[in-house]
Amino acid sequence: MSVCGSRLLHAAVLLLALSSVLTFSVSASVSREDALSAVSEAEQSLAGAYEAVVEAEEVGGNASRLLAQLGVAGEHLAGAYNALRKGDFSGAVDDANRCRESAEDVETDAAELKILAPQERRQHFLSWMISSSIGICCIAVGSIISWYGFKHRYNRGVARAKPEAGEDGA
Repeated sequence: MSVCGSRLLHAAVLLLALSSVLTFSVSASVSREDALSAVSEAEQSLAGAYEAVVEAEEVGGNASRLLAQLGVAGEHLAGAYNALRKGDFSGAVDDANRCRESAEDVETDAAELKILAPQERRQHFLSWMISSSIGICCIAVGSIISWYGFKHRYNRGVARAKPEAGEDGA
């Protein structure tokens, strides 16, 4: 290995060691107030997302997927509370940030669902009307065909049952 390559390797190892020390010191410097603030923001984001989901449901949107995502955001908030109780302020901030991000995603998806719900409802109604009309037409055509078939069989049976002229000529 050349001298330049050796120096480059030493510099990379030194830079890696320095970055890990700086990362640890930054993560350890999160105060209780910062963690409480992050958890409070996460609570507000989760409440806003919940309201957005309720509004999307009120206009007729299918919010089951959003409710599942809301549950994930709630789990992150619970993790933030647990980390806060344990004194792990950086963990609380991380979980609170994950909760906030999940809640913002839910809120965005709920807004889209709120816009799309009336269109989906119209499309569903239109497809229901078309399929019902086709069903009614099939029943009508089937009834007509059945009536003509019955009438034909009946007439044929009546024609066979005509009394023949008897021996007395009557």
